[in-house]
Amino acid sequence: MKRSLLPLLLLLVLSLTVTAQTISVKSFRALPMDMTASSLEGKRIDQNGEVAALIRVVTSETGFVFETGTLGIVDTKQKVGEIWVWVPRGSRKISIMHQQLGVLREYRYPIVIEAERTYELVLTTAKTETVIKEEVKEQYLMFQLTPPDAVIEVNDKTWTVSSDGVAKKKVDFGTYTYRVNAPNYYMEAGKVTVNDPDSIKRVDVVLRPKSGWIEVPDSDVVKGAEVYIDNSLVGKVPYKSDALNVGQHEVSIQKKGREPYIASVAVGENETIKVSPGKLVPKNKFFVTLNTAYSVAPQWSFGVSFGQMGRFGWFVSLMSNGGFRSSSAAGVCFANLGDGMPDGWVYEGNGGLPYYNGEYMTDRNSIIVGGLARLAKPVYLKLGVGYGSRNLYWLTEDDTYYLNASYSYKGLETSAGLQFDLGGFVLSLEAVTTDFKYLEGKLGLGYAF
Repeated sequence: MKRSLLPLLLLLVLSLTVTAQTISVKSFRALPMDMTASSLEGKRIDQNGEVAALIRVVTSETGFVFETGTLGIVDTKQKVGEIWVWVPRGSRKISIMHQQLGVLREYRYPIVIEAERTYELVLTTAKTETVIKEEVKEQYLMFQLTPPDAVIEVNDKTWTVSSDGVAKKKVDFGTYTYRVNAPNYYMEAGKVTVNDPDSIKRVDVVLRPKSGWIEVPDSDVVKGAEVYIDNSLVGKVPYKSDALNVGQHEVSIQKKGREPYIASVAVGENETIKVSPGKLVPKNKFFVTLNTAYSVAPQWSFGVSFGQMGRFGWFVSLMSNGGFRSSSAAGVCFANLGDGMPDGWVYEGNGGLPYYNGEYMTDRNSIIVGGLARLAKPVYLKLGVGYGSRNLYWLTEDDTYYLNASYSYKGLETSAGLQFDLGGFVLSLEAVTTDFKYLEGKLGLGYAF
């Protein structure tokens, strides 16, 4: 009798166990597009001060109790068709209990639980299956490309790339081969498998640039100079760059008191380009000279010049002998130029023949502006134009003076010559003409600073 009851009792216990196990998890997944965990309604703070993760438990049943072990449940809330359960970051398992349906102990999450993220847990009970979902066999595949102008081919088909370097399409489950190219970069290829309809498969592709180097060796010319590459200060001489993308780069070498040396260089793959300027041209300097001019007339005048010297420069020159007599002359006269008149001169007006006492006076005034161009250190070409006058006055025995129009000139003033920068001292040699009829030589000495 006892032996016959033992199988019956064993069957009864086994039956009760099966009846109790009426809670199971059909699926568990992250909801990357669901922002409920960070929303005003769905945000909860755990005991560590972090925003808790939210598990949306999908079931038509009510009356469940949840436990997560030592980390604890942050909060629960019954919603229509689901229960919201908040758990701390890093939770690994959950127990689900119900008065009638039984207990599901220590269900382990298949993925890592992160703070402020939303997840979905679909429950199946003996009474009903809460969610029936049709199987999906497609997934978004997204490539993030660097540089953004790269070209990508997936299974030998070119995909469209946005201006920020994103290529994205919805594709069937499977394995895809991709190849990414860009000018002056090494090509990269690979494979990617897509099989999760609930997420976006992202692939970051950062192409490795083809590179070379720029070097500025030390020398007396560039010692201590600053080196700029593509308008950015990168160091001082001697200098060798880090790896640079192949292609054109602008190199500027800048030293105090000198004009920048600028060169455009083409850097090739695995190539080192050396930039070694033979000289650095001094920057523009201001100068002042004191001048004296002489003509075989004879005629002396004095003045000053000032300006700026460099690769190109400018100057202003003022000359005078201090005479301004034209407005107070007794009249205008003309020299006898082999026209049969007796020695001496005639003056305009009564046609008389006053006696010339052999003395004369002159006026000389001019202003010239012009430019300088460096021919070769330290020589500069100097050219100028302006306005000038040279007046000759003959005197009579009674000390009256008349403007001699035959030997007086005014109008366009031109100058041409050379200027020398002698280590801070300046020497200027010029030839000057007035109206291309009067010629004089001009000497200038001064200082550059």
